[in-house]
Amino acid sequence: MSSPDPTTLVYMREMLEYHDSGNGALVWRHGRLRGEIAGTETKKDKPELRIRFEGTSYLAAKIAWFLCMGYWTENRLKFLNEDRTDIRMENLEETDRGDG
Repeated sequence: MSSPDPTTLVYMREMLEYHDSGNGALVWRHGRLRGEIAGTETKKDKPELRIRFEGTSYLAAKIAWFLCMGYWTENRLKFLNEDRTDIRMENLEETDRGDG
């Protein structure tokens, strides 16, 4: 998946804040969901958290990476403990493989 357009990235930064406690969390900053944890856990063999912005579903870990690191990585993120719902920065590592 390619990088979201710049307007979407600004919107993500405005609408979400990152919390590194527990398994990491993205929390809505505004609107009717203010203060609630953002994201939906997928029903896969290896569940992951996804968040929808402007009709597109994004991996929550990529959004967390963007908010903490300041850039959207085109590379895949490796989950060091193999739990794709654990979006703490200490559990994420950028790989040199493209996102495909």
